[in-house]
Amino acid sequence: MDFIGLLVNEIETTEHIDTSHADDSARLVESLRSLIAEVAAPAASAPAESTPIAVQSIAAKPTELPPLGEVPEALRKEAAHRCGDGENFHWITYQPEPECFFQGDDPFYRARQTPGLLWGSILPSEPLPPLAELDTYRCSLKFHLLSAAFHDELAEYFRYMPEQVEIVAVDPRWLTNLEDKSENGSESHNEASAKTQYSEQQCNPEFSETAAALTRIVTAQQQVLALDDHPVWLPGRLKAVAAVLKNLAKSVGKTKGESLIEAALTTALAAASGFPLLKWLHGCPVKVML
Repeated sequence: MDFIGLLVNEIETTEHIDTSHADDSARLVESLRSLIAEVAAPAASAPAESTPIAVQSIAAKPTELPPLGEVPEALRKEAAHRCGDGENFHWITYQPEPECFFQGDDPFYRARQTPGLLWGSILPSEPLPPLAELDTYRCSLKFHLLSAAFHDELAEYFRYMPEQVEIVAVDPRWLTNLEDKSENGSESHNEASAKTQYSEQQCNPEFSETAAALTRIVTAQQQVLALDDHPVWLPGRLKAVAAVLKNLAKSVGKTKGESLIEAALTTALAAASGFPLLKWLHGCPVKVML
């Protein structure tokens, strides 16, 4: 209990636990396990496939390709270029436990502090109920993250919740050759989106910088819409976000985007929730405006 108290005090003062405590933690774990040696003995003869699920989740191989199509084209190109220079990227799916708030965890903060974070998105992890029935103490989100950090660094960062995380090494070919898995063999998602996202702008050296700036602005609006408070000025907040998005659409000549944003805003105001706008942003982020 003294060691736990030490860790709690450190979290309170520094908001994190220093990795220097890892050896002490391992030693205490072994001490506790030795007290239940008789109970643990039968488990020692269990088949090899009884590898702890925590290890399996960190080292898991993807059953399907990560949805890299969510990442803006400009950032995918940047990542592909960096892969050519020898860097490695990892796709992280982080789905916090629904009761994580009661464990003192802050998933949003943890996701944003991911080492080497290049891009991230927030998605519902389950169908959301009507606003009046929403349990504010239940985490119903998951995070998709693209990181340039090494696997060992990511495994260390998520070491206390490996069963909530899947880390997949990104094959550089995935960044430039996103194939559509639809049965009808239609045009790949990457090719279809590229045709609508880029035209003569591809030849403009300032284009990638502009896309990155737009991405940062849109990400900020996503963070505002993800706030779970319900102040009396919520309608004003939603209108302000919609105004930013419409100005972005107007700045790149996408007038159709303005009407879609207005429709999402109308739904959001009626529901007194930012989710309709957030849902539109997830399905139609910067790639619709470029």
